[in-house]
Amino acid sequence: MARSESAITKTFIKEGNLSYSSKDTGGLTYLGMAYKKWPNEKIWPKIFKIIQEVRPDLNDSILKTVGVGGPIISFTKEEESKINSLLKPLRKEVIAFYKKEFWDSIGADDILSQTFAESFFDFSVNVGSKTGAILLQRYLNVLDDGKIGPKSLAKLNSEILKNTYNVHIDFTLIKIKKYTDIVSNKSIQIANYHGWLNRTFEVF
Repeated sequence: MARSESAITKTFIKEGNLSYSSKDTGGLTYLGMAYKKWPNEKIWPKIFKIIQEVRPDLNDSILKTVGVGGPIISFTKEEESKINSLLKPLRKEVIAFYKKEFWDSIGADDILSQTFAESFFDFSVNVGSKTGAILLQRYLNVLDDGKIGPKSLAKLNSEILKNTYNVHIDFTLIKIKKYTDIVSNKSIQIANYHGWLNRTFEVF
């Protein structure tokens, strides 16, 4: 059975630390958790407070609107290093968030292949667990309700036992198509396209 610790750690490495790009539709992002997508998570006031310890001029209103159409902010290397250092104690909370929202929601504990579980988990972080689940269910030819339950897992594990490599290849192609569709429909996401493809191929 798959283990969440390895998957989350690898995704953290790919996501990096604090991100505040003016081209990011998700806005201010910490370890892949975007403020504009998850504004009600209790961790955000703590993140804002830490940033403001280093940069008191960045009030909550500014930090909440960072990203596409919002203010452009920047930090010196020293400021960024200090902020990321101060943010480290919050990682346990982010790990709990990732496990609940993206690992447990796709039933990853019960996937027989660790590498496929990590691939599916990482994809779900990028596109959302429901979207990831629907695309996997369509591939498995089961009800695509966006909820990975016993029937979906049984079919997935059956396919993995038959030929794990083929399942990886097939799902990789599905991921690439989804990322391409995202960029085609929202050109501003082109900045993320190369990174998404790199992550897709890293599972092998």
